[in-house]
Amino acid sequence: MRQEQKNTSRYILTCIGPKIAPPFFEELSRFLSEKKLTIEKTRSLADGGVCCSEIALVSEQPIDPISLTKACSPLKESFGGDLIVQEAVAFALGKRLVVFDQDSTLIQAEVIDELAKEAGVG
Repeated sequence: MRQEQKNTSRYILTCIGPKIAPPFFEELSRFLSEKKLTIEKTRSLADGGVCCSEIALVSEQPIDPISLTKACSPLKESFGGDLIVQEAVAFALGKRLVVFDQDSTLIQAEVIDELAKEAGVG
């Protein structure tokens, strides 16, 4: 007999910021548990001046990744970085371009101000 596989939805939570410390992961784990999401695995993508982690999530019920990303806002402020949730299917596709706002996430300046200074108008 074939064992039936549970219907599950899979997501990827990406965290990027200056430092991803254990207290943040504790807070994140509690938050995800409240949302009935299970952490399947974590993977560090970068460490150093900027840290980046990828967290694979599983849910028995489908969720809206955009709504979950917005619900993560208080967590973003607590660790001083950025979080995004994506469906794992979309995430698994070949990556061709990454676009994000780096001001105050990756660098400690506003790029528009730096460009103005360079142009002699800021």
